Amino acid sequence: AGASLSGADFFGAGAVGSAPSMARSWRGGGAQQEADAAGAFDAAYEAEGHIREDTSPTEGARRAELDNLKQQMVHDRDHLLRRIGACQAERAVHERERDAARASARVLEAQLTDAHCAPARARDRLRSLEMELRLLRARLGDETAARRVAEHAAGRAR
Repeated sequence: AGASLSGADFFGAGAVGSAPSMARSWRGGGAQQEADAAGAFDAAYEAEGHIREDTSPTEGARRAELDNLKQQMVHDRDHLLRRIGACQAERAVHERERDAARASARVLEAQLTDAHCAPARARDRLRSLEMELRLLRARLGDETAARRVAEHAAGRAR
């Protein structure tokens, strides 16, 4: 079943060899030539029927196998599309988590930098407060001295 057939097997043993002779004889016409042509056609039709009978079970099995493979392919494709969707959703979650972790890291780095700079800033602030206090004391001392001088001058003027 399924083997390739020669022209003689397909059309019948007598039909292949007689095709050129049939073409010559048709030119002249006649009942015998028409009968030969009809016989060759019937033999070919019958041979085709035998071939179809031989290949029908195989063809049916192949078609069933093809249909099963198509269904499996559709199922596999749907499964892969669902898997792709799940992987994309998982990737999006991981990207959000990564972005949140990066933001937290930036905040912590800023706090760490502030903590490292805090003692220096505290010392600078302490120095500036001490300087401001010295300036205020000097101004107060100058004002106190100026008032004493003014009071002393006012006391002499009286």
